[in-house]
Amino acid sequence: MAKRKAEKEHRGRKRRKLAEQQQKEEAKKQERQEQADLDIPHEDIPLDGEDAGKAGQQDTREFFGTLSDEEQEYFRRADEMLELSDFPSPDERAVFIANVFKEAAGKELKLASSQSCSRLMERLILLSTTRQKKRLFDAFADHFPTLVTHRFGSHCCEQLFSQSAPIVSSELAGEVEEEEPEEEPEQADGEPKKPLLSMEEIFLLVLDELEEHLTYLMTDTFGSHSLRVLLTVLAGRSLDQVSMKSLLQSKNKERISVPGAQFTTQTEDSPQTMPVPSSFGLAVQKIINDTLSSLDSTMLAVMVKHPTGNPIMQLLLELDIALNTKNKNRKKASEAADEAQAGEGGSSMTLLERLLPGAPASLGDEKSEASRFVSGTIYDPIGSRLLETLVTHCPGKIFKGLYAHVFGPRVETLLRNETATYCLMRALNRLSKEDLADTVQKSLSKVELLLSRGRFSILATLFERCDARELGDSINALLKAVADACNAAGISLVRRLCYLQSEGGGEKKDCKKKDKKNKKGETDAAQLVEPEEKMTPKRKDDLVRNGCKLATTLISIGGAPAQAIQGSLLFLSPEELDQLATSTAGGGAGSKFLAAAIGKPASNPVFHKVLASSLTSPPQQRVLALALSEQGHRVLNALALVPSKAPGFALPFFMRQSLVAQLASHESELRASWTGRKVWHAWKGDLWAHRPADWIQWAKEVEPEDKRRARAPEVRVKKAPWAPREGDEAKEDEGPDNQDTAAPADEVTKKKEKRDKKEKKEKKERKSEKKEEKKRKEKKTKEDVDMVV
Repeated sequence: MAKRKAEKEHRGRKRRKLAEQQQKEEAKKQERQEQADLDIPHEDIPLDGEDAGKAGQQDTREFFGTLSDEEQEYFRRADEMLELSDFPSPDERAVFIANVFKEAAGKELKLASSQSCSRLMERLILLSTTRQKKRLFDAFADHFPTLVTHRFGSHCCEQLFSQSAPIVSSELAGEVEEEEPEEEPEQADGEPKKPLLSMEEIFLLVLDELEEHLTYLMTDTFGSHSLRVLLTVLAGRSLDQVSMKSLLQSKNKERISVPGAQFTTQTEDSPQTMPVPSSFGLAVQKIINDTLSSLDSTMLAVMVKHPTGNPIMQLLLELDIALNTKNKNRKKASEAADEAQAGEGGSSMTLLERLLPGAPASLGDEKSEASRFVSGTIYDPIGSRLLETLVTHCPGKIFKGLYAHVFGPRVETLLRNETATYCLMRALNRLSKEDLADTVQKSLSKVELLLSRGRFSILATLFERCDARELGDSINALLKAVADACNAAGISLVRRLCYLQSEGGGEKKDCKKKDKKNKKGETDAAQLVEPEEKMTPKRKDDLVRNGCKLATTLISIGGAPAQAIQGSLLFLSPEELDQLATSTAGGGAGSKFLAAAIGKPASNPVFHKVLASSLTSPPQQRVLALALSEQGHRVLNALALVPSKAPGFALPFFMRQSLVAQLASHESELRASWTGRKVWHAWKGDLWAHRPADWIQWAKEVEPEDKRRARAPEVRVKKAPWAPREGDEAKEDEGPDNQDTAAPADEVTKKKEKRDKKEKKEKKERKSEKKEEKKRKEKKTKEDVDMVV
């Protein structure tokens, strides 16, 4: 019986193993089939009523083939190694990359168009040398129209364009990268490879390939991104600017990065433009002219509101305005010849002239094409983005016409629409002092509406521009309107801006204010506020982020706005402060605002003291919770930098001592988390634990006044002969008539020398005592170690 059971169990194991093997084989087949489906060329699908044969005869996507299983496994392992970047030295990593490039020779197109291996190609581009990048351009040659429109190949092309841009500038400056000569492999025909071209020539060749497909690429989902990157490189613009990033890539784009990669990001000090050859400027101008010639008025209107075409229209408009302003003097010299040619064979109008014909004079006529374009795009979610670019970069004459005929008379109307406010914000950045004051006066009546609908960005822009133009009266008027709107709704300023849930404390005040309103017959402004229950998480994040930004702007301005925010913070309950410090809404915007408020001086002498006590009470629970919070640890770090006594700051020294003592009681828990380690480092916890006297000295050095006194030598003022000194009460009683009792100058100097000698001796004795204590401790530790051994 036992043998039969053992045989049955053995057969069952075999069946299970066979079933598992079959499942694995089927899974592999499915993966291969999915990969093959992804790489199948996409045939054009005919529209309704269109001949299928004609559609199939149009452009068909090239198919570069698929990688074998062994090749996919090799490249997958190489990708993992590059992602980990666990190489002993940079030289060994360079050797590894060179070997991967050798293995990928002849398979570059397959790698770029492969779903599983295209990330490897991007990492190789990041880590490649100049010679290797040029070899990749050679491998991609004659296939760029297909690659830039491919789902995975387009990302490789974008990476190659962006990482090769600095090489153009370095070659232009004569800074050629010195590389070791590589063995030149032969082609399949047996002929050696052609010599490498300069990066300028390579980019121009790529542009020649894409020139015939520009109109199609502008509306292609993947090709438009590659075309934007190429245009940015040709124009010499920085690819890391915030304004450029929104044009070049979507928010959901995966960012491929490798530690130690070349030209990954630019520093903050790097210029916004890079030097490029003059041929690049001519190429950009040719692209703009060819694009405009291929677009009639109907197609241009469609492109303005096209989701994919609008971003590239923004880039073309910005580059067109920049190029025309550079060549303004040259155009003035040849203006007569251009007009003669325009009369004969059509005018070569710029993109700005196509969008706003006859501007700025035509903007005053409501029936003109320019006025209709502005009126049709200012309220459109997509078209308004192009109008923002136009308002930001257009010449001063056109902007004055836009403000005089569009923005100035319609400020109150534009503030009602959320989309139109973004164009108005761009216009506010260019207004003069007088026009800005006039705009603020017109917008005061709409402040309550803006607050109720959560449009804090336009209010923050108004405050920032008034501060930049030094319009104190306008700032006070805006602040009064904001405060009145919050008071009318029965909500404090910080609660309204940061969307805090009031608990208990503010309910009675709210009820009283609502009763007063009902008696007077006024409308309750709180009803206009969007209820939090109906908000989506994304909507709430945006509102909290923008509201905290407005509060931070008021704090940074100082004066009355900062006093209003600081006073509102003092009226928050400890629970509300804890919610503000630890909330994750808006990416932790509340904690950032609170840290900024703590770091600013206050007119109220007890502001920092009251705020710190509210944040850390009850101490044993709150301090640890804040230190371990991803958002709340910023608040504790800001408190560590607040001095005990300084102009505008007052955090008593005993509170600092109690806070660090509470942190020290949870040292093990703090060291277990990265936020706790940051807080422990900010408060100098190790110094407190091992050298309390040094910690006290550090804590006092944070104070600006004490720091100056500690560095400056002590100044001793000579006293007059008749002035009483310490311990000379008897001499003081004798009166000023007896002047013989005064000590001569020699005796005073002798006494000072004696005091100095005593002080020096005391310092030496203290130092010797400290040294003896250290020696004793070292001996004890050595003895303890010997005992353990």
